[in-house]
Amino acid sequence: MKYKGKDSRWEHELCTGVLRNVPYHEVVIPYTIESNYSVDYGPIKKGKNVIYIEAKGFFRTTQEAAKYKWIREAMKPNEELVFLFQSPNKPLKWARPRKAGGKMTHCEWAERHGFRWFDEISIKTIL
Repeated sequence: MKYKGKDSRWEHELCTGVLRNVPYHEVVIPYTIESNYSVDYGPIKKGKNVIYIEAKGFFRTTQEAAKYKWIREAMKPNEELVFLFQSPNKPLKWARPRKAGGKMTHCEWAERHGFRWFDEISIKTIL
């Protein structure tokens, strides 16, 4: 919870007290958490390109979904991660309800983040 523009009451007290002459939140340090991802299916070679398939029943959390964006960033330019959804139109458990009703679906999430997605019938088009 923010307290008068600070991250906590204590930080506010520090900024108005002992650390009042020290810059606050002026430096951003990027960092990376290194990990490994085990591909569900693949590689599927299409000429010089390589496709990997992530079979997903559903995303449990926002963090789980977000990791695939980081995985894509770590891949080579000729590699692609695609999703095979069990239920592409299933709403995301953690998505906020829309004003018009309903929630973002798994396939909508994939499209929003630039991933191709398939179901068990359409996946045959890339095999």
